[in-house]
Amino acid sequence: MTMYNPPGKEARCCPHWWFGAWDRLVNRTLSIAGEPVLLSKPGCFCIDTHVHTLFSSCSITQPIDLLLRAAKIGLSGIAVMDHNNPDGARDTAACAEYLKGRNLLPANFLVIPGQEINTNRGHLGALFTLEKYPMDLSPIELSERVHQDGGLVVAVHPFHSTGIGDALLDTPIDLVEVDCGAIFDKSISAKARALMSDERLRNVGAVGSSDSHYVNAVGFCYTIVTGNDMTLDGVKQSMLAGHTESQHSQPHGKVGRLLGKIAKLR
Repeated sequence: MTMYNPPGKEARCCPHWWFGAWDRLVNRTLSIAGEPVLLSKPGCFCIDTHVHTLFSSCSITQPIDLLLRAAKIGLSGIAVMDHNNPDGARDTAACAEYLKGRNLLPANFLVIPGQEINTNRGHLGALFTLEKYPMDLSPIELSERVHQDGGLVVAVHPFHSTGIGDALLDTPIDLVEVDCGAIFDKSISAKARALMSDERLRNVGAVGSSDSHYVNAVGFCYTIVTGNDMTLDGVKQSMLAGHTESQHSQPHGKVGRLLGKIAKLR
């Protein structure tokens, strides 16, 4: 039977001693907003295409907690996109096999390998690849390398301060993160959604992702994938064909409204 040893504190990339208390506070607050109710239908399945683990410097989420939460709320898969580090995807995939062997995770639950990479214009996501990429390449250079490795390129939160912005129009990308659970500014989200009517992106698919750094944020935004092949290659082909739909959840909206009220009080 598959064995799995959860990574210890020494594996954390987060350097902040106080982050454990902060993580508990944020997760408790997020739990008040409730669990996402995922919208799907026959022939479709829901995937959170951008999550983080303790292999990112801004998260201490354990892969086992991430997987159990994702399955609990009804997701059929997650894509692990730790910052400039494929180790989180590897560890999460190993953890998933361990849980499946103990019937704690659906046998067809998917862990899509990936990472979120710093380019010289902002962050880009790479899916379906475990290669290690250098930071500070141009978006075009990184895109070429990811495609050479058989991966897909995602413009993650393109109009956030860490996104690549309008540079995505000159970059060979496969997917745009239209809804991002870590973004609550409606103007940023609207600008990302407007991209999907741009003729220059007619062959690019839309995805929704939580960009979760805290386990209770998983599924705040997500992607509905249409297709009957729930394998890594099947999902990849569905994404390439544009058979995706971006969704955001009610808890994400609740948190956004709360943060808006707090901002008005300042």
